[in-house]
Amino acid sequence: LEEMREMVTVSGMVVHDGRAVPGTNIYYSRLNVYSFRQNIVEHGSTTRKDGSFEFKIHASELPVHIVAFNLDYAINWIPLTDENNLNGIRLELGLSDMLSGYVRTDEDIPIEGAEISVSGIVRDNDFNGRISNSKLVGVMSTTDANGFFSLNNLPKNSRVSLQLLAKGYEKGATSENSNVLRDIEISVRPEGRIAGRVIYDKTGKPASGLM
Repeated sequence: LEEMREMVTVSGMVVHDGRAVPGTNIYYSRLNVYSFRQNIVEHGSTTRKDGSFEFKIHASELPVHIVAFNLDYAINWIPLTDENNLNGIRLELGLSDMLSGYVRTDEDIPIEGAEISVSGIVRDNDFNGRISNSKLVGVMSTTDANGFFSLNNLPKNSRVSLQLLAKGYEKGATSENSNVLRDIEISVRPEGRIAGRVIYDKTGKPASGLM
């Protein structure tokens, strides 16, 4: 119980080409070291004018990913595995790349209002550095009337996994990992439905309220 209550300080700097990047949102998410999948992302801090940040977390939450998100740059992150590397963190923000494309049905009809999010990012084929749940820190888009979407703030030379949610169509559809590029095509199919009737065996009367 004492360990659960212990708070530790996380601090560092966010820079671009050696210059401070103020106004950058700093998030953290507990990291599952076995699957590299994460829990809900929490907002820890926002960088000051000098690019510095500081916030506290429970020691029991380690290991975590620290994520820096700024609309002008590519998302960046760093894993923190123990209490020995929580301070003096330096997150370098680089120029971002974009992934764009279209969502259509098999009949080539554009789907408007589909939500596209990045469910995972891998930098330079380093799967140990994979980050998940980036939807929660802003890397997402909604298709327009032509089915077009664009995802910004992606690191250069990264590979991404996409997640699609469109009302009336297959949920949780994902693309394979693909290099950051433009004009990809995502095809969706109408959501399948199963209909039927449940009755009591002895009486033949309909059974209501069952799940």
